[in-house]
Amino acid sequence: MSVLPASLVEGLRVTATTPVSGGDIATAYRVDTPDGPLFVKTLADPRPGMFEREAAGLRALRTDFGVRWLLGEGGPHLNHSLLAAGLVDELFLTFAPKLVGSAGPTIVEGHPFSTPGGIELSLVNLSAVGSELFFRYRVGSAEY
Repeated sequence: MSVLPASLVEGLRVTATTPVSGGDIATAYRVDTPDGPLFVKTLADPRPGMFEREAAGLRALRTDFGVRWLLGEGGPHLNHSLLAAGLVDELFLTFAPKLVGSAGPTIVEGHPFSTPGGIELSLVNLSAVGSELFFRYRVGSAEY
């Protein structure tokens, strides 16, 4: 049996965790808290095409089960798949100025979006703490 890494639920009042299966990401958990349940999926080794299938599964959570809020913390390929599927209404970006000297990945990696000129972002909020900036954007024409 796999164990949910404590760092994934740090700061939450967890009353129970239950391993679940399904989808393309093998390690998943239902996390119960006094404020309601959470669903946590983790990934060690992505396979081609799996993010598109995960995006379809997330759409089903909205349409079939009425899930209204979902936090997606993923890498550039998952971010691309969720944006391309129209499943992102807000984007939170943190700018933590550090010089590392490599090209590195962007926050979105994949084929160009079908939207001419890309997906528009509208700034909702900007906060600063020390030298770090925290951006909150509305994605495209998303309404909430």
